[in-house]
Amino acid sequence: MSEEHTETGKQVTQGFEAVAAGLAAAFAPKKAPPKQERPVIKMERPVVKMKDPYSEAGTEGMWNRALYRSYGDQNYWSGGRELQPGQVSFSEGIVEPRHRAGKSFSSEEIEDMSDQQYRATITDAAFRQRGKPETAAIQGVQGAHSGLYGFLAEHIGDMSHRMGMPFSSQSPHGEEYERHYPLEKLNKTQRTINHPYGFEREHGEQITENVDYHQADRAEYTQKLDTAGEAYSQAHEALPVYNAPMAKARDTAVHLGRQQFNDVRAGLSKIEYMLDNQKRWDSLMGQRGAVRWLKGQGR
Repeated sequence: MSEEHTETGKQVTQGFEAVAAGLAAAFAPKKAPPKQERPVIKMERPVVKMKDPYSEAGTEGMWNRALYRSYGDQNYWSGGRELQPGQVSFSEGIVEPRHRAGKSFSSEEIEDMSDQQYRATITDAAFRQRGKPETAAIQGVQGAHSGLYGFLAEHIGDMSHRMGMPFSSQSPHGEEYERHYPLEKLNKTQRTINHPYGFEREHGEQITENVDYHQADRAEYTQKLDTAGEAYSQAHEALPVYNAPMAKARDTAVHLGRQQFNDVRAGLSKIEYMLDNQKRWDSLMGQRGAVRWLKGQGR
């Protein structure tokens, strides 16, 4: 074979080999680029301190409606006839233990109650006035002093009770909140403290009469009366309240115990405005009014 043919064959062979190499390179699987390590950034969860509005308000936390509904939704006048066998009334199982512990319900808890459960709650709050506050009026203020001041201590103190007691808040005659019972207390106390003769003048004269009758030292006598009045104020300050009228009645009693008589007059005047008509009274005493008032107090 000539050298020319040999050389041509080599060139052809080399050409095929080059094509084959090119095709192999084109269809060969591509290598992944080297993996780069990403830096790990350590994230720390921020610590968020949450306020507990229930502990701040002296309550234990919101109980859900399912728990509330597991208790008997009992009207005060039913005598337990609405309860299922073995069922405990809402007032006995929920409200009374809370109030006995010196605690109250928040706006959220009041909102979760049924209307009847709310009425049971303010009824029990009213009954609390018949304990230490009533004792502080009868045995305390009236025991230390004979006169119109003791009369006011009894009847102004009793006003919050008259607002929430069963005859007023769970009337067997309808859903309205009765005004008659607190109005009776309001009228007699306003007449006394606003008498034209001047309550402060008569109060001072009655202190003198008591000092002379008992042949006591005036400074010691007034100190004893001040101590009894302060105990009366503190007993009323501890009462649970859930609406504006019962709160105003409580605060008016607190002012009376500290002999802040102008504040007493202002409080009675505000209560008179609240009691002026049935629609306003129902709105202020009712559950929705209570929730608004409690939220306004940060409770």
